[in-house]
Amino acid sequence: MTSAPFLRLSHELMGEINHYLTSEDRYELCLVNKMLKENFKGFLVTSISLRTHSQINELYRIMSEEPQLLLRTKELYASYGFLGLHPIRNVLQCCENLTMLKLDNTRYIITWPDQATRKFEDYPVLPNLIELDISCDGLLSIENLMSLFSKFAKLESLKLWKLTRPFSPAQVESLHGVLPYLQELHLDYILSEDEIIPANPIPDIPCVFMKKITLAVEGSWNNAVPWIRYIARKYPNLENLNIAGNVDYYATRYVRFNSDAVHLPSAVRLLLDNCRNLSSVRLDNIWWTKIFLRHYLEEEQRHSSSLEKVEIVNLRDGVHRVVFDLLSRSVMPLIKALDITLSTEIIKDPVFLSNGLSSGSMLTDLQISLPRYCCCQSLIVSIHWILESCSSLLSLSLDTCFLGIVNDSLTGLPPSTAQSHHLERLAITNCTVKNEIWSYIENKCPKLNWLSIDKSTLPNGRSPYSFIQHKFQNHVFKSITINQVFHYP
Repeated sequence: MTSAPFLRLSHELMGEINHYLTSEDRYELCLVNKMLKENFKGFLVTSISLRTHSQINELYRIMSEEPQLLLRTKELYASYGFLGLHPIRNVLQCCENLTMLKLDNTRYIITWPDQATRKFEDYPVLPNLIELDISCDGLLSIENLMSLFSKFAKLESLKLWKLTRPFSPAQVESLHGVLPYLQELHLDYILSEDEIIPANPIPDIPCVFMKKITLAVEGSWNNAVPWIRYIARKYPNLENLNIAGNVDYYATRYVRFNSDAVHLPSAVRLLLDNCRNLSSVRLDNIWWTKIFLRHYLEEEQRHSSSLEKVEIVNLRDGVHRVVFDLLSRSVMPLIKALDITLSTEIIKDPVFLSNGLSSGSMLTDLQISLPRYCCCQSLIVSIHWILESCSSLLSLSLDTCFLGIVNDSLTGLPPSTAQSHHLERLAITNCTVKNEIWSYIENKCPKLNWLSIDKSTLPNGRSPYSFIQHKFQNHVFKSITINQVFHYP
């Protein structure tokens, strides 16, 4: 065995082979002989997940007996809520080549918030860390974490969850001071401040590496204008903008009549003028969506746009007619992907829905959902309204209540005439699916090769897989995923 050609391969080639092995494969090779053990034990622990107390004990056994096994660890994910006498700092000192660190519980790194800054000074420098994900649990502020961030100079992606405190552009500017190579920033659960923060000065040095920013705001977002202006001036190469709010009716009324709201159109204009590479925008429960869309009614803005994907979400009521009409006349002809929550009033008007969707001549990926608490058996989404309105669709995702085929002249639409569609991927979630839909898809979508049915109800009591196999006898699928499927008589 020791003379086998495989054992005479160089360490570099062994490393290349390692890329194609699972942890189980590496473990089996280590059991063959001493030579293979020496070659592959250094590759054995490439990812660590701490979800139970026993996993923590096993990790510390490895740290004390064979710490060299952790030298090639790239990813560390910790979600267990108690480390006892084993601080995460000791683990990081053994995993000096980490590229991803995710901490789901603040107790991994601090006992009391006022101790955080002092304790972080003892943490090791991780020169290769590029992705950091921390759940702050309302305990850690950006000031607490700054000394920790200084240990990760090459960080490219930073996600801070459950901040539950106000956050300003000035604090983000401090972040860029210690993390100059950031490409992605995610700030979750930012509390809206009662008073309008003063407009911050234009940053002296734009962050040219920044590609994606996500802001999730709790409450009425009184500080939208300073944030949008900051993003416009700081991130000239921004490609992906995600803004999520959670605004109730009264907060919405308050912020709409706020004196600072009159400056929103000019702030959005600055954003679109400065961020010419913006290709994806998600506006989740944001009351000023119409202000954003109106800018794309201008011919100059449409011609210079890089926009390819738009997501407009309103889980409470759905997007109403005015916004949908504005969407169809502004960005719909420009984009390739659309994710939208439609109000019930639009679903009840198939002609209006069809005319709006037909403006999306370049749409290849469409996701449609209804408001969270919408449940009406008379409200049926007919799949042929969608497919015949968007002839270029390749992927369709439907998260609705009742899905079927409505070919009735009373809808105001002509009968289905299309011979076939280009659809390749279909995802159905939270749907009660009428029986007639399967014959339509089987006949009209010959290229369909990917199907997902999740948390939905199908007709009759047959096994979902045998049901699909029976309905699509002439299809060759690359993937079929069925999860939590129920049946009705």
